[in-house]
Amino acid sequence: MQIDCRNLDCPKPVINTKEALNSLEIGENLEILLNKAVSLENVLKFIKSNNLKPTLITNDGEFIVNVVKTSELTDQDASKYGCEIVKKKVVFLKDDKVGSEPIGKGLLAKFLGSIASVEPVSRPSYIICVNDAVLMTTNRAHPSYAALKELEMMGVKILSCGSCLEALGIVDRLGIGEASNAFEIINLLLNNETVCL
Repeated sequence: MQIDCRNLDCPKPVINTKEALNSLEIGENLEILLNKAVSLENVLKFIKSNNLKPTLITNDGEFIVNVVKTSELTDQDASKYGCEIVKKKVVFLKDDKVGSEPIGKGLLAKFLGSIASVEPVSRPSYIICVNDAVLMTTNRAHPSYAALKELEMMGVKILSCGSCLEALGIVDRLGIGEASNAFEIINLLLNNETVCL
């Protein structure tokens, strides 16, 4: 059986998953289509709470969860998995390299490139660039430019400090993401899970 839970607001994806699983016989398979990270997290938690083993396939921002019904549901309370708030992940960059040269710029480019290969639910929602890190979003020749561009195409929001762009005289060269401000940046840092490089 397949159910399409794309574009549904919580708690509907979990409720639909519960109803579908209850309608299946032991040994039958359920395929759930999703395109929201929060819905994916909640559906997976609900399935696992019932001692079932889901498998996940990701494809361009969409998720396919497969699960075989191996037993009757023991946790029928779908509502507690419906609207759980999942904090966003934020990567905060204050330089265009990690450590010193000659390997610093290349190393950061490798770190950023690796983000594209992790599961979508593990990727950051935002990458914030301040100080010299804005050089990565304004210089196409920078080793990290291509990696940031790829992440932007995958849905990661790239924010560059507007004051930093102005101070360096490169506002007109911004090629990835958008300019931001101290108020937006500090709110993102304080209200989400932040990783600083």
